Amino acid sequence: MAALSLICLLLAIGATEVERPAASEVPHARMQALAPLAGDWTMAMAMTSDGGATWQAFPTATVRFGWRMKELMLMESPVNPPPGGFHVETVFSWDQYRDVYRVAAMDDTWGLMDIYEGRLEDGKLTVDNVRSGTTFPVGEGVERHFRLAIPIHGDERTMVIDASTDGGQTWGPAFRVDYRRK
Repeated sequence: MAALSLICLLLAIGATEVERPAASEVPHARMQALAPLAGDWTMAMAMTSDGGATWQAFPTATVRFGWRMKELMLMESPVNPPPGGFHVETVFSWDQYRDVYRVAAMDDTWGLMDIYEGRLEDGKLTVDNVRSGTTFPVGEGVERHFRLAIPIHGDERTMVIDASTDGGQTWGPAFRVDYRRK
C-alpha cells in the first residue's frame, strides 16, 4: 500500500510539469520574474480626479493572479467582483522579440483593451500605453494615457497608476490599488 501511495504521489508531481518548446525558454524565464504575483489577493482601489488631494474608494474585491498558456501568461481576474463599479481582467506576457513586458487590460464598462509596454526594474514592473495608442478620449482632441507601476514582491503592495493628457510628457496620480495576499 505504501508503494502504491508513493507511485501515485510521484505521478501527481510529474503531472504538474509542463512541457515547453525551446522557443518558450526565454519568455518563460522572464515571466518567472512575475511569479511572486501569483495567488489570491484582496484588492482595494481608489481614484483621484484632483491630483491626489482626495481619493474615492471602490468596494474591496478578491482577485486571482493565475498562470495560463504553459506559464507564458499571467492573468489577473476578479474572484468575487462586487456589484456596481467596473471590473478589470489583466494579462501579463513577455515579448522576446521586442524585449518588453506587455500588459493587456480590459474592463466591463468601456470595453477597451488597453495595451501597455514596459520593463521590470528594481522589483517594479513599469508599463505605459503611450506607444500602443490605446488611450481614453477625455475631451476635444485630448487623450488620456496611463502608466502603471506594479511592485512584484511582498504580501502587501501598492500599484500606482498615473495619467497623462500630453502624450506622456507629464504624469499625475489617477488610481491607487492596494493588494494584500490572502
